Amino acid sequence: MTKLGRSQEALAHFADALRFDPSPAETHFHFGVALAELGRWPEAAEHYAHALRINPRYAEAESNWGVALFHMNSSAAAIEHFNMALRLKPDSPDVHYNLGLALAALGRTNEAAAHYAEAVRLDAEHPGAQLNLGVALGQMGRLPEAIGHLEQAARLRPDWPEAQTNLATALSQAGRSAEALSHYEAALRLRPDDARAHYNVGYALLASGRRSEARLQFESAVQLQPDFAAARDMLRRLQGDEPLAP
Repeated sequence: MTKLGRSQEALAHFADALRFDPSPAETHFHFGVALAELGRWPEAAEHYAHALRINPRYAEAESNWGVALFHMNSSAAAIEHFNMALRLKPDSPDVHYNLGLALAALGRTNEAAAHYAEAVRLDAEHPGAQLNLGVALGQMGRLPEAIGHLEQAARLRPDWPEAQTNLATALSQAGRSAEALSHYEAALRLRPDDARAHYNVGYALLASGRRSEARLQFESAVQLQPDFAAARDMLRRLQGDEPLAP
């Protein structure tokens, strides 16, 4: 796997290697990886496809081709490649996780949750699988289970704003407002220039009856994003001293 900062240098290396000998599947695969790290998904997909023409049982190339297609907004095609990769390598947590993402993008939440769960079974320390399983379970109405997985994601990646935010949202839905506020505040510390993070903290403060502190957060959200309609509406209602029920 190439390092992101050296992907451009790696491209030249792999291009030279392919000019010398275009037959190794591994060279095409790693060329695809370097292109993917630069966001050049269609070109990456071409090299993964070439690697598979040389070695049809190259599970990593199947999986990475699926990832490229997913980033090209072709989730249905991506699913086919992830399923093929699983036939070749059924115990890969990353493939189960990526298949879950593609299924979720098509609204197939229950199937996505099953693959996130399998990724977690295979690797309990997979933060992305823990997070997305928690989100999927929440969407399925299984809130206590969702909170458990979201807590695991936040434990594994305390520096991940999405983990803090999703955990806070689930806790809020469970009526655990004080805990929700602490995680919204953690997300805000990680991303202080995010208007949505300020809005979320304001909303949680409002749920605790702390109107003046909530107003400051909504004001910050509007300063950062002047067209933030929901934050503007909350400010208007607070300034009018309207009764608010978050």
